[in-house]
Amino acid sequence: MIQIYGRKFGLSLMSLSLAVAIPVSAAILLQAAVATAAEPTCQETDKALPATWAGWTETASPVTAGVSREKAPTVAFGQRSAITLVKSDTVTLTHQPEQSRSPADPHSGIVTVALPAAGTYLFGLSTGLWIDVIEDGKLAKSTAHGHGPECSTIRKFVQFDLKAGAVTVQLSGNDGAKTDLLVVKADTPAADHSGH
Repeated sequence: MIQIYGRKFGLSLMSLSLAVAIPVSAAILLQAAVATAAEPTCQETDKALPATWAGWTETASPVTAGVSREKAPTVAFGQRSAITLVKSDTVTLTHQPEQSRSPADPHSGIVTVALPAAGTYLFGLSTGLWIDVIEDGKLAKSTAHGHGPECSTIRKFVQFDLKAGAVTVQLSGNDGAKTDLLVVKADTPAADHSGH
């Protein structure tokens, strides 16, 4: 019983609880509905990818990453590579990554790729590791990054403006020994956004 301005009102604790719970429950349901609407429903993955990423649907070529620049294998441009990384503490990176990552099972490695012409390139990856590209002995600055296409196993991409010729690709801070990589030329460069 609650008394307000001399009048008594029979308001139970249960009524108060319901009055608070109903708006809160409605808010939770609304948030869940928005989140569900934002997530794509994928019956299949890696189907109907944009033409830029067509090579991702091909059989990946197995490659074991090198422990140094001198021992780095070359991956094919435009072809998906299934890369086996090695324990991070066995790898000698030519440059320290801009961002250090410490997953539960850290693996890293180095590969090279020959670019056919100057232009904007996308490096697509199946895992969330850190990637650095070294051109002319210097770290190339990324110009954009983002998630891969919806309903694909491309977890992320990083974009770089690069010259023709061979570049070194440092892959570091992966949680586990496996990652896939595809290097392609961008049809339409993504908006500027450095870091990844």
